[in-house]
Amino acid sequence: MKHKTLITTSVLSVFLLLGASSASATSLSYTDLSAWQAAVGTATAVEDFNSYTTDTWAPVDVGYFTITAVGSYAGDNGIEAYDPNPDDIQVIGGSWDRNIDGSSYYSGDVDNTIVTISFHNPIFAFGWDYTSLGSNDYLTVLGETFAFPFVGNPPANDFFGIVSDTLFTDITIGGSDGAFGADNFRFDTAPDSAPVPEPATMFLFGTGLVGFASTRIKRKKKA
Repeated sequence: MKHKTLITTSVLSVFLLLGASSASATSLSYTDLSAWQAAVGTATAVEDFNSYTTDTWAPVDVGYFTITAVGSYAGDNGIEAYDPNPDDIQVIGGSWDRNIDGSSYYSGDVDNTIVTISFHNPIFAFGWDYTSLGSNDYLTVLGETFAFPFVGNPPANDFFGIVSDTLFTDITIGGSDGAFGADNFRFDTAPDSAPVPEPATMFLFGTGLVGFASTRIKRKKKA
């Protein structure tokens, strides 16, 4: 009887330990594209919005993901198509330039507005090139909030990325410093290494181990 109790307790201890370690997600932020790419691996998808030739405002389904916005300036969020004769916010080098590389880009405004990027399939990594984001703007993934490094005007393009040990579908962006531009949305749906099992999976695994240990003990007693 003591032998059975010892084995069962040990298996349950392992199950509880593994389940507790996977209960909360851990996400790391990157401001260097090379470092982010090294953490992600090679199979990264990129949406550069260059297939858009006319302005398209939120809500918009880009294909891989959908962009929606709620708040005071929800209507200012969408895809700004590159125009050979651009308006004032598209002038490259202008005081309120939101264009990243001279092509179509995502134009956002998070002044008392929440933007949500919802991926159709779970991902574990996301990154983008951005400009003009204010010091009070932030990104939230899996309940964790990350502040963007201030870029401001005149614009200087920068990179920001997230890599998580847990798959996710939604990214929210908010703040109080108004308009910004973003381009080259990078994301990955297949981590190079196996993800940490979810708590539900660990429960099934732990239950199976307990049953297996009990069955073996019963067989030994019969023998």
